[in-house]
Amino acid sequence: MEDIICLRCDSTNDYRVEQSGPHKKAVCNKCNRYIKFIPQSEKTMLHFGKYKGREVISMTSDDELAYLFWLSKTNIKQGLKNQIDNHLKSSK
Repeated sequence: MEDIICLRCDSTNDYRVEQSGPHKKAVCNKCNRYIKFIPQSEKTMLHFGKYKGREVISMTSDDELAYLFWLSKTNIKQGLKNQIDNHLKSSK
């Protein structure tokens, strides 16, 4: 795992994790400044739409897969698109 460094006070790996909507962020313990969003677990959740609150890999029915296929063709963030595409490939 890479070091998390505060750009304001140069402290290294001295941070706390705070929830920020569906994301987790690192906040410096020394200067209380936001450092960066941190990677979450492999679970990719949908935070919007018809299947809000569902984990992408749990969506296996024909209707759910059709929704994911449609969603992957819309203007969504690249990380979510990659997770959906990987799930669709493994569901074939």
